[in-house]
Amino acid sequence: MARSKSKKQQEPEIRLINAALALAARRRWRDLRMADIAAEAEMSTADALTQVHSKTAILNALGRHINRAVLEDLHTDPEIAGSPKDRLFDLMMRRFDAMRDFRSGLAGISADLTLDPCAALSRLCGIQHAMALTLEAAGIPTTGPCGVLRQQGLSAIYIYCLSVWFRDDTDDMSVTMAAVDRALTFVDNLVVRRSGRRPHETGADASAAH
Repeated sequence: MARSKSKKQQEPEIRLINAALALAARRRWRDLRMADIAAEAEMSTADALTQVHSKTAILNALGRHINRAVLEDLHTDPEIAGSPKDRLFDLMMRRFDAMRDFRSGLAGISADLTLDPCAALSRLCGIQHAMALTLEAAGIPTTGPCGVLRQQGLSAIYIYCLSVWFRDDTDDMSVTMAAVDRALTFVDNLVVRRSGRRPHETGADASAAH
């Protein structure tokens, strides 16, 4: 991870992401200014604003960084198999693992975004995009009305599990794993009941109708 390098060795965008999340773990997100983040990243404010023009842009950059990390991990370790639910579980946990270093900062930011509707909306759009990538990586369609519903449903599951992850103090994220499994199982069983089919007959559409 980028955190193993010194600030000067990191790409400017990653330096700003790390700086912003480090500050967010210590201070209220709404009180931070780009000048504060630039100073933490050991950059001039002008250089920082050339890279990202706002705190919201930093959060969007973080989202892209996490998406890349998950997809690169999937490329390195492509062994995901089983039912659609199992594949989604694997990918969701890879995402939480990729965010592990940023958890304290993300928890503080999440709490503060309730007071900033515009930033909260941008975050929600980013989550839905991330969940679309997750569904595609799991081999589950995201196009058409059903695809949109799947993205929205999986986004709701992710937001719920994110709140659990913020409070999970276990070394192996067992509390988060249980929450992800419970939420995906609930939706899987709900679709099975509605379709009137047995679990092994529902395929991707059943477990993906999130």
